[in-house]
Amino acid sequence: MREYLLVVLVAAAVTYLATVVARELALRWGAVAKVRGRDVHVTPIPYFGGMAMLVGIVAAYGVARQLPFLSYRGSESMFRDAGVVVLAGAVICLVGIADDLWEISPLMKAGAQVLVASGLVLSNVQFYSVPLPGGGIFVMDELQGALLTVIIVVVTVNAVNFVDGLDGLAAGVVGIG
Repeated sequence: MREYLLVVLVAAAVTYLATVVARELALRWGAVAKVRGRDVHVTPIPYFGGMAMLVGIVAAYGVARQLPFLSYRGSESMFRDAGVVVLAGAVICLVGIADDLWEISPLMKAGAQVLVASGLVLSNVQFYSVPLPGGGIFVMDELQGALLTVIIVVVTVNAVNFVDGLDGLAAGVVGIG
């Protein structure tokens, strides 16, 4: 239990510290949310919170790999899969940073999200079954699992993007999740 708590605390602390750097980079590069009539904020808010969250996740992943309890023999495939997910998250983060800087079209962002999710599937990181209410399991064939994986990744990425209207809301939702 202590190992899990340490990983969570590392993720939180590094994300908190990286937020300062991400904020400064966003201000320096002009990546700020302009004030609009429908927004809550009255001053421009810096972007790049996703970059800080990614740095925290990478730090937590690195610490988890070093802990004896979490890196026991046989966990290589788990860490490989987690590494693939972290890499996919980094690519999505880069797309978000590019969007913050140059406002990428929604179609290009969606295309990048589908490509990243497809990369997960090609790396064999996908759904193979879904637990059912009451204790059963629905086993899918590879195509169904691949489609479900792509849909869930794209929907989740966009859900986080949609809740990012208030300062810190996305980080709170992701942290709770």
